Amino acid sequence: RALTEQLYVDETEVADDGLADMLDDNAFHQTPMPGTSMRQPTAIANTGMSGPSPAMRPTTMTGRPITGMLRLNSQSTQGG
Repeated sequence: RALTEQLYVDETEVADDGLADMLDDNAFHQTPMPGTSMRQPTAIANTGMSGPSPAMRPTTMTGRPITGMLRLNSQSTQGG
């Protein structure tokens, strides 16, 4: 029975929006972006800090934060 039934897709709602509307960068998001709410600020009231905790940031073996940038000749070599 599953192989003989035909599936009809209603494409009337898809046809209402054009390709330009779907790719429009200036369109508003339906949901707010994280950390942009004015009603619930991300700052912690007692410490005055905002954003993620520094303890969550990955660090290197020397304790420096990992930035994703690598400068030439800036890493120390092991063993001399």
